[in-house]
Amino acid sequence: MYRYPLSTVYNENIHINKSVPALQVMASRGCPYKCSFCSSYLTWGTYVKYRPAQMVVDEIVENIKKYSINDFHFYDDNLMLNREWVIEFLNIVEKSSYSFNWICLSRPEIIFKNSDLLFRMKKNGCKGFELGFETYSPEVYKKMNKKNNYDSFFKAYSILQENDFEMIEFLIMGFYIGETIETLYETYLQLKKFMKGKNLFTYSRYFATPFIGTEFYQIHLQHGHNLFDGNRYKYAVYLNYMPDSFLDFCGVGYYIDANSLELLCFAYGELDHIIYRKEFNQINNKLTPSQFAYLFNRFMSERKTVRDLNRYIADVLELDNILCVEEYVARMIEFSVRLGAMRR
Repeated sequence: MYRYPLSTVYNENIHINKSVPALQVMASRGCPYKCSFCSSYLTWGTYVKYRPAQMVVDEIVENIKKYSINDFHFYDDNLMLNREWVIEFLNIVEKSSYSFNWICLSRPEIIFKNSDLLFRMKKNGCKGFELGFETYSPEVYKKMNKKNNYDSFFKAYSILQENDFEMIEFLIMGFYIGETIETLYETYLQLKKFMKGKNLFTYSRYFATPFIGTEFYQIHLQHGHNLFDGNRYKYAVYLNYMPDSFLDFCGVGYYIDANSLELLCFAYGELDHIIYRKEFNQINNKLTPSQFAYLFNRFMSERKTVRDLNRYIADVLELDNILCVEEYVARMIEFSVRLGAMRR
């Protein structure tokens, strides 16, 4: 049987060098936290159960031998939650004749609690951490039920920098309940402060997705609407939910630089993971990025809302599906904010 090269099957990496493939590994299942948007505790339960540390190391070594891959991405919700397990894992790795690179997901308070282990983790291959920063807005963050605050992320970032970890990634969630142009802008503005460090700082942006059974799912229709019925696009890479807070926001004082947006759209090409791709392309063929920027600036200066802008574009372009226009406008705004074409 023909076997595809591993690089064509897996596109995972540990961020430092995206051309080097990595394999996923899980040492535990379960999460004691009940973030409003997350389905992890519904899937695995709130009790965190770990596999034996030796079994995890054996799996990693087997994959090193089999695939000649030395980078591993721990997908545990919080690998460091069990301090004793981490110590045992490090003890086994130190005695092993195999070395490997790895990253894991954690929370600021867990990093503080186990800061004395960071040196050993780094010494034994840990290249960095992923942290669920989500948003800079205290109001939106509170709705997520994360049980910590953005100040703790600044402190965790400093501690990881002091320990010379090569990579720190913040996970960002856009368009949760309470999201506005202002909260988006502030989140990306704060992210820029982290990029001045000597380590690789990166972020991954996802969109709020009402997974069945979550608290977010139970209340999301009270505060907005789905951009597509059914579960086909219920993945966090798609903008599948639109909060009323974003639609009803008037961004007075915010404007998009038309030339910058035009150049960015040319440089980056089409946006990825679009639900209404056909309609999105139709809008692009009739509305250039600079024209969109002009409309956005005009509507915001006239103290009109994003919802007003959506209706205007739908009417002018004679589009019956307002949802595809909402997707287009929101993605263009987020794109402008994220890549620096928006000012205030």
